[in-house]
Amino acid sequence: MTTTTYPNLNALIEAINTETAKILSTESAKITAIHTGNLKIGTNNQYFITWDFLNRMVHDQSMYTWYHLFNICESGDFSLAQCCTLIKMFDTPYSNYLHYSSFPTMDSFVVKLYCLMPTAKDAKDAGRVVRSFLMYLNRLAAWSFHIFPWYLGKDLTYVPDATAIASLQNLSHHITVKPGLKAKLTWEALDILVIACLAANENEKLIIIRHHH
Repeated sequence: MTTTTYPNLNALIEAINTETAKILSTESAKITAIHTGNLKIGTNNQYFITWDFLNRMVHDQSMYTWYHLFNICESGDFSLAQCCTLIKMFDTPYSNYLHYSSFPTMDSFVVKLYCLMPTAKDAKDAGRVVRSFLMYLNRLAAWSFHIFPWYLGKDLTYVPDATAIASLQNLSHHITVKPGLKAKLTWEALDILVIACLAANENEKLIIIRHHH
């Protein structure tokens, strides 16, 4: 385990935010190592095994675990002690694996987060550090989407079905989304708001939803 010292929760939050800002414009060295083949784990050090294991773990840790842990802290339905227990329970499989797979900065943050979260005033106060760590994980995951050589997959596809290919090339089968029902989607916890145009004129299920509301 890493031994970086953070005297209190605010110091840890500041350190996480600083690292997050750093990797906003500069790819994390560990993410670079994954997609360049310089981080070797898994069966016989196979490139795609490493890619699948590590990229998937970082992706799922941020989007399918810590986002919901943040919402738990913000909800007001759980005590500080319960939040601490849930975070350690659901995060450990990710952080423990990634620690042994050469993510020392992440390890440093999460180990101290475990230690310092109980010192927060309440669950919502603890949510500040959870939010910071979530944003840090999101930055790591974002680099995978932007920089990984996804194009390699084009040469490793299944044998195509000739009928399906011909159908896709027929432009009359393509759907053009016409101006339709708009929906406002918000993630208040992360202060995100988007306006989406629903394909209500092209999708029967959306048309049914629109008529019932």
